[in-house]
Amino acid sequence: MSVQPGSRHVRDALATWLEADPHALIVGESVGRGNGFAGTTTGLGALHPEQVLDTPVGDRSVLGLALGLALAGRPVCAELTSTRSLLAAAGVLTDAARAARSEFRPALTVRVPFQQGLGRELEPAVGDLLCRLQGVGVHVLRSETTRALLGEVLGNGVNVVLEPADELERIAASGPAAPGTAIVLREGEHLTLVAWGSGVRAALDAAESLAREGVQAQVVDLVSASPLDPTLGELVRHTGRMVTVHTDDASFSDRVHAAVLKSAFLYLESPPGDVHADPTAVLEAARRSVHY
Repeated sequence: MSVQPGSRHVRDALATWLEADPHALIVGESVGRGNGFAGTTTGLGALHPEQVLDTPVGDRSVLGLALGLALAGRPVCAELTSTRSLLAAAGVLTDAARAARSEFRPALTVRVPFQQGLGRELEPAVGDLLCRLQGVGVHVLRSETTRALLGEVLGNGVNVVLEPADELERIAASGPAAPGTAIVLREGEHLTLVAWGSGVRAALDAAESLAREGVQAQVVDLVSASPLDPTLGELVRHTGRMVTVHTDDASFSDRVHAAVLKSAFLYLESPPGDVHADPTAVLEAARRSVHY
């Protein structure tokens, strides 16, 4: 399998990690043969045969193995096949979260593709599960932020990394991102649009339309749902209005709203909005917020 253009950032980050740490491991179904998600492990098995390990089919078993190896002291990156795997392995994730808050502090990164192609409607909502896992970082990749973000989380605590394959290449970034650091992709003074993953493109498209109406929307890529960037409140205080743009899972929106209401309530000029990642829907929600 060849490396998809938008996935080279992921492969480069994984390759750098394996080269820097001979104890690091990548585990998952067919990862050693380069047949992992979007070709992000292509060639790594040949270069590092003792560090890139194929596992039997079964995501819960993969995650259980990965957690066991991490508890034994090996930094591990586990690749699952879909977000459905997270629900199936909820018990293992809970154990990983508990371990992350203990003296053991395993180094476990879980990479998960989500919202791909025609199967999007079958993807379950996992945000509520992930946001309840105290001690576990939850991050959403984008193109140019990817290598820097993965470089930060690999081998550093317990993290879940969500990878929307259709967005890794075509969403441009203003610079590298670190966990817990939101990125302002577009400056604006009238409204803040907070988005992540596939929602970023819808927010940027809506901002372009709003600009033609004389409304300057600030577009923020959340990057991490946990931890949240502590400056989110400051960004919203600047505009006095906020709309979160989510895909099929509004759980992260609830988390953002709670944080902003706590830190910027007195600065809000309209109730925080929440809308699905469709440019037309985002545009309408933004208009309602601005003309409230």
